[in-house]
Amino acid sequence: MKSGFLLFTNVTIMKKIILVFIILFSFLESKPQEWQWLNPEPTDNDLTSVCFTDANTGFAVGNNGTILKTTDAGVSWNIQSSGTTANLYSVYFIDANNGIAAGDSGRVLKTSDAGLSWEMHSAGIDLSLWSLFFTNSSTGYAVGGTYYPSDTGIIMKSVDGGMNWTILASVSGKMLSSVWFTDANTGYVAGDSGMILKTINGGQTWVSQVSGTYRHLKSVRYINADTGYAVGYYGIILKTTNGGNTWTSQVTSTQNSLLTVFASNDTVAYAMGWKPDYLEGVIIKTSDGGSTWTEQDAGTYNAINSCYFSDTNTGYAVGRYGTILKTGNGGSQWNNLTSVTEQGLWSVVFLQENTGIAAGSYGTIIKTTDGGITWNHKPSGTNSLLSTMCFPNGSTGYAVGWFGTIVKTTDGGESWSSQSSGTQQSFFSVSFSDANNGCVVGGNGLLLHTNNGGTTWINVPSGTTDELNDVRFIDQNVGFIAGHHGNYPHYGIILKTTDGGSSWFLHSSGIPYGLKKIFFFDALNGFAIGDSVEYPYTPSILKTTDGGITWAAKGTGTCSLESIHFYDQYVGYVTGHCAQIIHTIDGGSTWTNQVIRPVSSPLWLFSSWFTDANTGYVTGSYGTILKTTDGGGTWIPGIQESTVLKISPNPASEIISVEFPDHVSYEETKNEIHVYNITGNEVLTVYSIGYKTDIQVGDLPSGLYFIKVADPTKVLVGKFIRE
Repeated sequence: MKSGFLLFTNVTIMKKIILVFIILFSFLESKPQEWQWLNPEPTDNDLTSVCFTDANTGFAVGNNGTILKTTDAGVSWNIQSSGTTANLYSVYFIDANNGIAAGDSGRVLKTSDAGLSWEMHSAGIDLSLWSLFFTNSSTGYAVGGTYYPSDTGIIMKSVDGGMNWTILASVSGKMLSSVWFTDANTGYVAGDSGMILKTINGGQTWVSQVSGTYRHLKSVRYINADTGYAVGYYGIILKTTNGGNTWTSQVTSTQNSLLTVFASNDTVAYAMGWKPDYLEGVIIKTSDGGSTWTEQDAGTYNAINSCYFSDTNTGYAVGRYGTILKTGNGGSQWNNLTSVTEQGLWSVVFLQENTGIAAGSYGTIIKTTDGGITWNHKPSGTNSLLSTMCFPNGSTGYAVGWFGTIVKTTDGGESWSSQSSGTQQSFFSVSFSDANNGCVVGGNGLLLHTNNGGTTWINVPSGTTDELNDVRFIDQNVGFIAGHHGNYPHYGIILKTTDGGSSWFLHSSGIPYGLKKIFFFDALNGFAIGDSVEYPYTPSILKTTDGGITWAAKGTGTCSLESIHFYDQYVGYVTGHCAQIIHTIDGGSTWTNQVIRPVSSPLWLFSSWFTDANTGYVTGSYGTILKTTDGGGTWIPGIQESTVLKISPNPASEIISVEFPDHVSYEETKNEIHVYNITGNEVLTVYSIGYKTDIQVGDLPSGLYFIKVADPTKVLVGKFIRE
């Protein structure tokens, strides 16, 4: 990269205007490639229910309208178009083609073509439906409820295959979580405070059974007309052998929350859930009809919400953050089908166009040689969190992290060896000016330097006890360190070296931002991220043109920011908590948000790397790996899962009518409608309630305009011409 900023010329400006114009049209004519999920794959959304129609074909549903289908026994899963972003909690297939899914606000989806298409229906209630069961192609039952504004449980029935629903019973003060029928007339419902209800007349009347517990019950399942299990919080497992007349508590050693149960036969059953202290998945199994239960290695750090066995040995489990597990040997081993790692990935570096390395928690290092399609684990030799990597060339690289950890590779990340740092303090950043000369920094002014490729590391006086968060070399001699005071207010500091890191001096202090990460193009021009020192401690993107002595805010984040990376002097990215990706294409003068499609879990994005102006990678919590091949989207902030609005008349002179495609979702919703001109400036904001609204556009100049409507789950877009 050449030193210095390139000057903007009139030709450059004209090219950028033309480019923006082209992007606008291409976006509205076709959906951009956006950010693709490489890990977990195909989705990070929580999965809540799974079922199979045969040995190879299965379905899973989850948050944000997620529906997945496999036709190869779980080897691959494809996202189905659900037509909704409501959370889905249960899926039930009557046969190979006919299935039902249900979830928030009484939302019911129905397919008659094995999931190729889903019709949207409503149960006519504003309560969540947590569980489904159909006794034949026409007759089905659903249970659910809500905790707010008041605890309410509900039982519903359909006699037309799920198109219409009637309320059979409601329960005050108790959520109902699970329903199961043993024949056309006999069924069971489980819920809060140990509630178990039974019907013997197809739901006309329900009788409470004595469960012997006040624990919340989350799942009930029967093997036959007499024998069934119910499981719930604090490790409660109940069993009946007389059709629910009596329930006996099973003896287990677990106090974990059990969310789902599946009985393969009279002797074998599984209960699954999560460990509240660690949020890890838990699986326990009985092989003697419940007399004893043994914990299995779940192979996941994520909670398990649902399970299904297609035969005695082959089973599937789904859960938090898109987790899908499979066993082929009755649970002796569970394999994660969707994620190469669930560990947080704190740093990503690409050595070539398709060759990249990511590092993170518990010493995790993974490598790809095919542009992120596949990733393979590489032994790091440590269990410490690795916070940052630096590769001075394509073969030699370093990773540093907690407890004084430094590991080095000389073969492009295939193998790693530990180096002695002489400290147990944690390192936050590493940077090398060449293969031999580099520095690492950490808390309390920790600063080490090597001039022999890490064979020895020497403690260098930093002149401060402040937190040193990031170090960057711009050439063999000049480097910068960014940090902040350890106590409030977190005023920022900049250290500088001009001798390759052998000595450092305080270059700037009292900066009104706690500096976390920096990126310099040359000795004068650079960027940083950090929080302002005054309440509300705004996460900010900063720019310097005097070598870090003074900083000017150029953008802000909604949550804490974690990384900053520029591909060149124009194109840069900032990532952070709350799934933030913030983008500039004009050298940092303006920044726009790129919203990752709705995620179920709090998502922190720790690191980014771009191999060209359009192709980039982002890593984060829960093993998240994202990729874009079009710069992450287009100019309209937050364009991701978009749906086209219906706008009429078009062209228009005075009034346009904007209609949402999903009438049910927006019927009672307050909508915020944004109108942009061709240059990307917002010219109108209109508020409306309902799925259709009129907008006065008569005062707008003639030309092309774009409309965006955003809610917490998706973005709707459209365009119109003002005559």
